[in-house]
Amino acid sequence: MYKNFIADFFDEGLTLEDIDDYVEFWHNNEMSQSLKDFLGLNDYEYEMWLQKGNDVIRDVIYCKRHNLDFKDYPALDANIDDTESRSRYP
Repeated sequence: MYKNFIADFFDEGLTLEDIDDYVEFWHNNEMSQSLKDFLGLNDYEYEMWLQKGNDVIRDVIYCKRHNLDFKDYPALDANIDDTESRSRYP
């Protein structure tokens, strides 16, 4: 556990809510990684997470699972039934 949140989400079966534990762990321990890297986010994903909060992580994971670029996801949103995309999250 604690490689990075995104990798551990897929490898360890984490839930979306576990991101808070990762943030807390990062703040309470001396880490050589930035928080962005510890969470497994790229610059854009991290910026959106800072602006919009944890709800963004659900969409980031969806994009990573389906090999979509998160930057393009809002444009794709009109082509994806929101209920369908949200229902695929564990």
